[in-house]
Amino acid sequence: MLLAGVAAYGFVVAYGFAIKERPSSGDSPWIPRHEILALLGFTFAPTLFFVVNAVSHSLVFFPRYGIISVMGVAGCSSFLLFHATKGRQSAATAALSVLLLWFAAVRFREVRASFIGPQVQFQHDNPALLEAVADGLPVVVPDPLTALQADFYLHADGVRRLYYLASPSGTGGDNVDDHLMMNAARYLPLRMHVDSWVHFASYNNRFLLATGERQKQWIYDQVHRAGWSLTLRTRRDQEMLFEVAPPR
Repeated sequence: MLLAGVAAYGFVVAYGFAIKERPSSGDSPWIPRHEILALLGFTFAPTLFFVVNAVSHSLVFFPRYGIISVMGVAGCSSFLLFHATKGRQSAATAALSVLLLWFAAVRFREVRASFIGPQVQFQHDNPALLEAVADGLPVVVPDPLTALQADFYLHADGVRRLYYLASPSGTGGDNVDDHLMMNAARYLPLRMHVDSWVHFASYNNRFLLATGERQKQWIYDQVHRAGWSLTLRTRRDQEMLFEVAPPR
């Protein structure tokens, strides 16, 4: 389907070269330089993330960071197509029609095949967390996004055993995630617990750790420093479930 779309789009460009229609009046052959620079900047913006990531381990690239390049590519493609077809309106109409038909044919089928309800999607993405909640022990979730989803979708009995722990100072603590979660617990009707590691560890001698986020390394370091043991119970793709117990 991708090759068919590219071939059809190429045919439209070739058609634009071949037809004899006169360009529309009043069309300027160039756009302002600052707009060209902006489009090129949008297009190559993700490169900056790759360069920074190569010299620093503090940045993680997510696909959503590349959305800005989509705007750049769309603008540059329109600009180049305009000049390739000498501004012919029929070529532009044909190109737009092909793109719309291609997106409708490809994306609609993908969306229809993959769409499931948000609660089912949460259960599908977090099987180890669901296993932990069913166990009966306190469950620590160090990823704030997963913790907030669980707070919304889990039943009341499961949420009351769910904890998000703020990292201690000196182990990556005082980060923005911790501040946001602590303020969310203070001002929003969260059902889960938001606590500090020191307070939580003082009254829980055994708990489960459901994690898959590589950024949250502090809790492994803290558990190791305190002499607690981690036993891997389940690993499913990137999701891991540990049983954590204090020193004997």
